[in-house]
Amino acid sequence: MPARPLLYDKRLTDRFIQRGELSRDDLRKYLASLPDVASKGEPLPPPGEPPRPATGG
Repeated sequence: MPARPLLYDKRLTDRFIQRGELSRDDLRKYLASLPDVASKGEPLPPPGEPPRPATGG
């Protein structure tokens, strides 16, 4: 985890870039270093349908 976790918070990155506390290049490097966890996702049920129990995988 980064030393300043809020530095990479999607809601705040533009503010930190404008202040000069974060560069776009550093943000790109950080995002590229994150693991791909897409295979761990599960589809959401259609609206109005009860959620299925988690598989815990």
